[in-house]
Amino acid sequence: MGISTENNTEDTFYQELLRSYIDSTDDAIFVLCDEMKFLLCNHAGEKFFGTSEAILTEHNNRAPIQELFSDSETAEAFQRNLPKVLDGEYLKFESHIKPKKADAKWIEFSLNRVALENIPMIVVVARDINKRKKFEIEMERHNETLEALVKERTKELLLANEQKDKIFSIIAHDLRGPFSPILGFAEILKEDAGTLSEQELKGYAHSIYISAKRQHELLDDLLDWSRLQLDRISISRDTIDLRQAAQDAIDILSELATQKNITLTNNILSTTVHADRNIVNTVLRNLINNAIKFTPENGSVTTAVNEKDDDYIVSVTDTGVGISKEKMKLILSENVTESSKGTSGEEGTGLGLPICINMINRHGGKLYASSEPGEGTTFYFTLKKLMD
Repeated sequence: MGISTENNTEDTFYQELLRSYIDSTDDAIFVLCDEMKFLLCNHAGEKFFGTSEAILTEHNNRAPIQELFSDSETAEAFQRNLPKVLDGEYLKFESHIKPKKADAKWIEFSLNRVALENIPMIVVVARDINKRKKFEIEMERHNETLEALVKERTKELLLANEQKDKIFSIIAHDLRGPFSPILGFAEILKEDAGTLSEQELKGYAHSIYISAKRQHELLDDLLDWSRLQLDRISISRDTIDLRQAAQDAIDILSELATQKNITLTNNILSTTVHADRNIVNTVLRNLINNAIKFTPENGSVTTAVNEKDDDYIVSVTDTGVGISKEKMKLILSENVTESSKGTSGEEGTGLGLPICINMINRHGGKLYASSEPGEGTTFYFTLKKLMD
């Protein structure tokens, strides 16, 4: 019996219709059979591989699909997944590929098994997802940036809460503490001044002075700290004499040094700098005060200055107890407020050094230190030289 011409015509029509459809799609479509070599490839597939369907499917030149990729990741993905698809599993995977004659891009591969006249074949659809992938990668980077910002902001908020708790603690305890002896001794003077000896009067007056001075230092630290937190410290550069600035700080702290028989020496020669007067005074006062605090009786504290390149390096050296490397790393952190008792039991807020570090950083300088336990400590801070 002969084959119907009408059936042949209809088959040809549907074949051409199907071929026209797969050639019109933007997705690369190819059919693999016979050890995973090409049987069919649409126009998008030709563009994808940078060669013609005839070459891809020509019997003598046909190569396994995995050999057509220059990146091993995609080739290995096909090698790994083809047996699973032949067993009837439908698979999808993404890969950042570079065909041998095309630009690298993100592709989504869909692999499905079909059988024609009992011959197993795999239909592969390769879809360009480069735009989508770039968007996803960009969104991922954006999310990572946001997460980093959230972490940083959370860290800042936690630090702010710690600082707030620190201030409340100071207000609740340290700031109120000095008032007790002030009020107590003042009451004694009010009630019994006429019966007290000159020595007793001097003693009570001295105690009131020390307590009031302590109160004044606490208020200074709190005000400086609050201004720093609110970013309200502005830099106003004046022409100042470093020797005089150091001497002013020494004069303020001389009574405190006398109590411990500590010698304060100003080795700074007349040196002119263009700097913020309040910042220089605050830093010198805090560093000298700390040096006195952590120096035993009969010790010494010395201020000096050296030059290096465009900077003056101001130093405050003591013969005190020294600081370990681990603790030095901690206390030189701008965000750490740690208070330790001095050699005579002196207490502090722990705000002084962080304030100095913050101020010097804002001034464009650097604060650092060198120390060995039991061998004293030297704190340094840099100031730019006066420019012509």
